[in-house]
Amino acid sequence: MLRILFADDHALLREGLRPFLEQIAEDTDVREADALDAALACFKGSEPPQLILLDLNMPGMDGIQGIARARKTYPDAKVVVISGYFDKRIITTVLKAGVDGFIPKTSSGRTLRNALRLVLDGERYLPTNLLESGSSTLALAALIADGTNDGPWDKLTPREGDILRLLVDGKTNKEIARVLGLNEVTVKGHLRNAYRKIGANNRADAVRIALQVRR
Repeated sequence: MLRILFADDHALLREGLRPFLEQIAEDTDVREADALDAALACFKGSEPPQLILLDLNMPGMDGIQGIARARKTYPDAKVVVISGYFDKRIITTVLKAGVDGFIPKTSSGRTLRNALRLVLDGERYLPTNLLESGSSTLALAALIADGTNDGPWDKLTPREGDILRLLVDGKTNKEIARVLGLNEVTVKGHLRNAYRKIGANNRADAVRIALQVRR
């Protein structure tokens, strides 16, 4: 059984995302809380959670101090931050605090589910739908992860980064073309180039690579 602790002070968000959390594994035990203290007591007296999803700004978090408390209480759990506020500074701060992933609240439920599956498989997840200085957040993710700026993501053009982001969100080539105002042939061409640059063999492989930043 996969044990998940989901802590967020917005009940509607918890209600909306819970079905996607329950889809991560065939058998799940999802326990919810609206503040950090209540969250850390959710599994008291029972088997600890394997995955913890924390709202960065809910009561009791006190910034990254809340992350440290969650780590101390459940040292073997994967810890992922979910937040409506995100920029390079925030992402860098939470990564230095040792989280296994950072997910914007604007992400789709499907993206959340897939991202958490990768985290459980030992990968670190960063958002792919942020664009900074004309390059995709994939480049930012690589920069934060290994301290360099010469990774494969820096070889992507801004358009290739946009297309990969939409690919990760589950869009078909036709849907990507409509969103970006392109034709499908152009989208396919950009995807071929992106696959080659990031070392992906196919569409599924590209999604897997795009969703992960290795430790």
